[in-house]
Amino acid sequence: MNLLFFTQGIGTSGSQSLLGRYATDIGFWHKTNLVLLALGAAAVLLLAFSTVPGPRADGPHPAKRQSGVLKNRAALPLVFVFGFYFIAEHGVMNWLVAYATAGLGMEQAKASNYLAVFFGGVMLGRLVLSPLVDRLGILKSMGVFGSLSAVLYIAGVVGGAAAMPLWAASGFFLSILYPTLVMSIRLFFPHGQVAGAAGTIISVASLFDILFNVGFGRLVDTLGYGVSIYVLPLAMAAFIITFLAFSRGHGKEQQKN
Repeated sequence: MNLLFFTQGIGTSGSQSLLGRYATDIGFWHKTNLVLLALGAAAVLLLAFSTVPGPRADGPHPAKRQSGVLKNRAALPLVFVFGFYFIAEHGVMNWLVAYATAGLGMEQAKASNYLAVFFGGVMLGRLVLSPLVDRLGILKSMGVFGSLSAVLYIAGVVGGAAAMPLWAASGFFLSILYPTLVMSIRLFFPHGQVAGAAGTIISVASLFDILFNVGFGRLVDTLGYGVSIYVLPLAMAAFIITFLAFSRGHGKEQQKN
């Protein structure tokens, strides 16, 4: 899974730097959207004519009622873990350049390069760190790399323009968090409920992201970027604290069982 997300990162990282250098006005983005539409259409055609292997037959797994997903004690904590994570990662993608230019007075090309470094780190980290997930295990990997990325991320925001490289570098350790989070869902739900649980948890957690973008824009209008940007490190801190508390509680339950 991390390898698949690595391929996604190739396009994400390169496009941030390229678009940031040449974006001049709204007309540029209209053209960009047409290019993205063409690329999306090409991807659909490639998928339509590709042969996708079916699921591996590794024994019968009786289906579980999906209505019981939210009754599972792990569901609500995981919604908050995913929700805070979405705010932290997508907040960088959506607001780093705007904050660096409008809040810190940085040139757009330079700000875009920091964003490109962040997603370049995400891309590289998923390739380099994914073997360690197999060695350390899902929960331990999340604890180690989640903590490292949180330290760099928070220090990078709090330190202002001088610490922007730290914020950009946090993408390397943050890289494996989302794919590994998705894989972790199978640790807390019966096999027949994993797909439904993943869909439900991620869908509900996406509301955090939507509400954040609406609220953050209004917060910027009211308080400015200097104050508003602290929502992002707070979300990152909330993510790692919630995850560590939740995983520690899960580990104690496993020991009792």
